Amino acid sequence: MTSKTERRYRCRPVTALAAAAACALALGLMACPDKPLKPAPKDGRYVDVGGYSVFYRDSGEPAAKQDGSPTIVLLSGLNDNLKVWDKVYARLEDRYRVIAYDRGGVGWSDEGMNPRTGSVVSDELAELLWAIDAEPPYVLCAHSFGGQFARLFIRDFPADVVGLVLIDTTHEDQYDRQALLLEPRTAQRLMNISMLVEDALASTGAIGEWVNRNNTFAETRASRYLPDIPLYFLGQDYLQFSFLPDDQRTAASELELNLYQDMAELTPRGILEVVPGVGHDIHEKAPDKVVEAIEAVVTGEGF
Repeated sequence: MTSKTERRYRCRPVTALAAAAACALALGLMACPDKPLKPAPKDGRYVDVGGYSVFYRDSGEPAAKQDGSPTIVLLSGLNDNLKVWDKVYARLEDRYRVIAYDRGGVGWSDEGMNPRTGSVVSDELAELLWAIDAEPPYVLCAHSFGGQFARLFIRDFPADVVGLVLIDTTHEDQYDRQALLLEPRTAQRLMNISMLVEDALASTGAIGEWVNRNNTFAETRASRYLPDIPLYFLGQDYLQFSFLPDDQRTAASELELNLYQDMAELTPRGILEVVPGVGHDIHEKAPDKVVEAIEAVVTGEGF
């Protein structure tokens, strides 16, 4: 993987006052720390990625690893630290090198390079992998908004990624399609639910990613299709729309399924599976399902 030499300039960081105000609005608190209140996991480490440090966990090369097996890289959703991967990580670390990390400004990592667009986050992941000598091939496993960054990493390094697992990932056209295809009040209600995320974000990195979401969506939209690699998409069931009237629940569920199908077709070899009864956080509530998807992508079974 060839290193990029061009560095982006830092922009002024989001102020502590702004972060505190957002947290107070959402959670009724008077202050909002940038770092988690709990101590960092003891098996985690810091590495410099070009002027700031990223916190990561790396299982290393397992004794039982076979030659040529990929490194599994876990990308969290918006504002999630690497602890959300504990159950998946524990099920894989004996067979693969597994890396989980906190993006800049999230979890235990330092504030990263701004603006927090998808390209900047992709570069950050590349710097991390170079810095810790994690050589390709990679299988990326990404949750929610993290799927945008996984897709852009593949755009930038198509020869280095041999498989992709997306866990209930955000579609770049989700909000536009809701506005076009759903009754206006329903589209507004779904948008309002998403907008609440902005006020609930506790870390400067996640706020930066969120306010740049449209820029990131534009980047993934411009390079929509991916190389011919196995892709496994795990979506949540449609209980998320249970609060809507019957007719609008049906319309929203059909649209969600169409968005899932779109993302399963990002590569010529995609599988879509809807996981019932666990909601959005499939990697935490049904980790075996995620491990099965990763194993299928690694072996190519069923693709």
